[in-house]
Amino acid sequence: MKKFYVKAFFICCVGILISSNSFATGTINGTVTYQELFGMDNIELYLYNSDENIVDSTITNSVGFYLFNQIPFGDYILRGNVDQLAFGVDLEDAYLIEQYLLGNDTLSDFQLFTADVDGDGTVTWNDYYTITDWWLTYGIPFPVGEWKFEEIEIAFYTTADGDDNDVKVASTGDVGGGSVPDKITPANIESLPFEQIIVKETDIIEVPVYIENDINIRGYHLSIKYNNAILELLDVKTLNSNGIFNTANGTLKITCLNINNITTQVERHTAIATLTIKLKGTLKNSDLISFLLTESPQFMDENGKLLKNIQLSIPKIKIESESFHIINSYPNPFITTTNIEYVLPEAGNITIGIYNVSGQHVHELITEYKEAGVHQFYFDGSYLLPGMYMYRMTYTDVEHKKYIKTGSMIKSN
Repeated sequence: MKKFYVKAFFICCVGILISSNSFATGTINGTVTYQELFGMDNIELYLYNSDENIVDSTITNSVGFYLFNQIPFGDYILRGNVDQLAFGVDLEDAYLIEQYLLGNDTLSDFQLFTADVDGDGTVTWNDYYTITDWWLTYGIPFPVGEWKFEEIEIAFYTTADGDDNDVKVASTGDVGGGSVPDKITPANIESLPFEQIIVKETDIIEVPVYIENDINIRGYHLSIKYNNAILELLDVKTLNSNGIFNTANGTLKITCLNINNITTQVERHTAIATLTIKLKGTLKNSDLISFLLTESPQFMDENGKLLKNIQLSIPKIKIESESFHIINSYPNPFITTTNIEYVLPEAGNITIGIYNVSGQHVHELITEYKEAGVHQFYFDGSYLLPGMYMYRMTYTDVEHKKYIKTGSMIKSN
């Protein structure tokens, strides 16, 4: 009889132990960080059980900390939802993907997770172009959404299992983790409207976007705001043939990149882009049309880093009756020499420069003082390769106003 009671007591204790363990609860906690850089607040978290049912939900506090209370022991999956504006991606992220695909660099598991912007499970050139073309230039959303949230599995069978279940989150495509909130403008770029293009209402206008630094770049991304109610954008020429552009609702976005570690040496006051525009409707002579740079324009150096202290200039457009103008250039096309004829309304300084079709400065022809009247400039272009060129004439009058006219000419074989 004694053995029976001992055995019964033992079975009872085991049953109580098993029963108490089955209903044991505890807390699950951790921190949600932006790529381990800083805590993310107001992140919605959902705790799923093995049957894919939501057990509990919570929201992170100001430093990204979260806490689930009275959670029964078991296996769980933690998922999150970010209801915030993405910090965005930049050219540095595209560079990291490029270097990974070229075999020049490696990416961590989370970087690979973040770089998979098309959601096919691997990082390919399609992810690279989804960033540079779809997202930056055309504004097409990433197929996987604007945020990448790390999903973690939690085996919760002791109280210690519930501690420090940290999670990483990032804007989709932000491979380098550089798009933190205080990095609003990766380059200090400002428009310097020190030039005006004087045009008639019927003119087709070529507006250069100049860089005012001597630098070596792998590429750039620009967002330019213009008044599409009075201007019609016809075309955009970029620094090289890799450039693409898109315009919508009065905003022009341009992305021009080199790949395979190729860089371009750019001299000060080189047109990195040239906008071909015509006017809509009738404007007054007093109208002055400006362009604005928006959305953190980016210039990337040979090491894939965004440059700072870059300056750009975009001339304003001034509507006036014709006074300073180019009559023509003849012969055109030419084989070795041609004449450029122009008219000055009054005395002033005239500068003539030659540019290729990409807007790169080829040669400065003259910078001299001229009296009012009709003038000719005899140009020996025998040193030029066959092709199309632009000549840009800048006239500065006695009041220091600048007038710019451009024309085209073709060098034949």
